[in-house]
This record gives sequence, structure tokens and C-alpha cells, in this order.
Amino acid sequence: MYWDAELKLFGASLDTGVAWEEVFGSIACRGRYEGTHVGAIRGNVWLDRAVISRMPVAAARCALKADAQQPDPARPGQFLPTTLQLLNLSGGLFRGELGGQARVVLTDPTRYEVWLTVTDAQLEEVARHYKLGSDADLKGIAQAQLLIYNKLDPKTGKLSVEGTGKIDVPSGRMYNLPILLELVKVFKLQTPDKTAFEQAHAVFRIQGDRIKVDQLDMIGKAVCVGGSGELDFGGDYVKFEFYTVWSQVLKKLPPDTLAGDLTAFLSTNLFTIKLVRENGELKYKPEPVPLVTEPAKAAIDRMKRLGARVIGK
Repeated sequence: MYWDAELKLFGASLDTGVAWEEVFGSIACRGRYEGTHVGAIRGNVWLDRAVISRMPVAAARCALKADAQQPDPARPGQFLPTTLQLLNLSGGLFRGELGGQARVVLTDPTRYEVWLTVTDAQLEEVARHYKLGSDADLKGIAQAQLLIYNKLDPKTGKLSVEGTGKIDVPSGRMYNLPILLELVKVFKLQTPDKTAFEQAHAVFRIQGDRIKVDQLDMIGKAVCVGGSGELDFGGDYVKFEFYTVWSQVLKKLPPDTLAGDLTAFLSTNLFTIKLVRENGELKYKPEPVPLVTEPAKAAIDRMKRLGARVIGK
């Protein structure tokens, strides 16, 4: 048996291990069923628009490919599941360009591996889509990379999500965002009327339901914030530690200071803020820095290097 068909989608919802909602477009493919197993499949996917994992994708297209099922060496007479490959993915995301590829194994539950890149995404579109508020001032462009997959957890016997990613805003304006606003308020002990960040850099890992942020740095002409932490996908669990320092203090750091003891130089300028969620509310806990630890040194080093263009060398 063979087929040559096109499936039209009008506001459809799909589950490939990642949620697809409001899908408009079409999927066309040719394939064969060999009587005992599925043969080769070739086709294309066109999406006018869709919301994939809460992100609005537009004008997306990719090639669809699956080789014939192979015999399962562990089960005579049975075949390994079909593996779909989504190749040469292109499209639009937040008015930027989306690219990548994916691999989906049609088991129950579905296994997948997705690699995506985003270039020149517009931060204004991000603020509008996620309804950050009319007071939020978010401008500029962002670049991002994401590798996400699920695999069998030997301890639980269930599939768990893992991945890595990074986000860079090389030039922009980030002001009045709720979490950042409160961080700067705590640091300055007053409303930061003219404080904005011009760069942002984040590196993170995904492990199960947790996002572990290894680096989150915000660079501004007045204030720099650097830190790390983790949160869950729902935002119910939040635990971060940020190091905040005046940009002009970073500018004045001697070139070789980072190799030695920073405590004397930064004792009156470095500030730690712990961010946690307690009883459903975000709490900001400022603390003095009696000793400049290795994580603090790493954050200061990154902020000084990344902020060279913003705060001046």
C-alpha cells in the first residue's frame, strides 16, 4: 500500500513531545506500507503560523524524511520504530530568523531531539507576546541557540528532558522589566529612574523540570548584574544569586586585580542579592560580601570583559 497525500491544518494541536498549538499550514508526504512495516517516507511541511512551546513561529518550512523501518535485532519478526527527520528548517520567530533540524522517534511516548538557532529576534516582539506590560522598555535584537532532547532515565524508567542553550543580546535597551527593576531598586535603595541594561548574556542547561542557569549577566552604563541559579518551568521554584556592582567600579579595576584578592578593592562596592520564591512571591535578600568567592570573581571577570564596550575601557 502507498500514499501520496496532503494534510491541511486549521488551528490544530499536536504533541511531538513538545506542545504545538494554533497550527495553520499543511503537511504533504509520500510513503509505502510494506505489509509488515512502514517503508520510506518523503515530504515537506509548510506552516503559515503556529505556537510551539509558547513561541509564535511564522512562515516555517522544512523537509520531512524517514527511512524504512529496520528489523529489531532483539525481537525477531518485529521492527524498530519509525524515525522522522525534519531537515533544513527555516522560518520566523519574533521577526527574527529561525533555523535548525529535529529528529522524532515515533514511540509511545515520543522521543525527540531538536536543535534550533534564532538570529535577530526583536525584543519588542518578545515583550508584546509575553505581555510584559506597557511600562516595560525592551528594545534591540537577540541571538539564541537551543539543543533539547529527551532520554530514558535509568533510575525512574521514564523519559526526562535535557538540553543546553544560550541567549545573547549584544546591543539593546532593557528597562522597567519587573525582576530587573526590583534588583536594581534593592541595589540602589531607590527607584532606578534612569537605569537601563544594554547587554544581556545567558547560558543554561535543562535537566528534567529545572532550568539551571550557569551564567546570567546584564551590562549597563550605570550598573552591572551577574549571577547564576535555577528555576522550574512553571516558575514556582526560583533560586538565584546575583552580584551587583557599579559600572564605573568595574572600569577602574586594575588589569591584574582579578588574579589576586579582590576583597579590599570591592568590599564597599560589591553587593550580593539572593532571589528566591517564598509562599508564591519573589523575595529579594541583599547581603554584604565579606569575602570575594570564586563565583563572584568569575561573575566580575565576565562583566568587566562583556561591558568593555558599554562602560568604556
